[in-house]
Amino acid sequence: MIHTAALKFFVEGMPVTKGSARAFLNRKSGVPIIVQDNRATQRAWSSLISSLASTYKEETKFPKTTGAVKVNLEFYLPRPESHFKKDRTLKPFAPKFPIPKGKWDADKLARCVLDALTGILWVDDSQVVLLEVHKFYEDHYLTRPDKTGVFIEVEEVI
Repeated sequence: MIHTAALKFFVEGMPVTKGSARAFLNRKSGVPIIVQDNRATQRAWSSLISSLASTYKEETKFPKTTGAVKVNLEFYLPRPESHFKKDRTLKPFAPKFPIPKGKWDADKLARCVLDALTGILWVDDSQVVLLEVHKFYEDHYLTRPDKTGVFIEVEEVI
């Protein structure tokens, strides 16, 4: 497998999951309507990702691909206050990775990003053949700033 040039960028903000879909029938027309349970926050996060991807794509002349794509996503999430002592140092039992129940599912975080990049970096997210998703607390790497967001790396593979 040959990797072509990669597009790498960081989107600062609070990562949002794709959310769960709810379906109901329109009482008058009987037409089913499907909505996401967090569509307002999801729409804002998706728009930010799409906007930055478009900007970086133009700056780097990264082509919109119709071929296979490898995507690496690193999500940086906020630590709860309960992980800190009064002096703002971490408590000894503070977990290394964010795994709270019912929050920040890796697949839902990834779906939101992949959908936001569809039509900008690739034609359809079915082109993603390799996908790595990582979740860290925002203070995980000393080399990165303590910010919430997602680091996105996209490569076309041949």
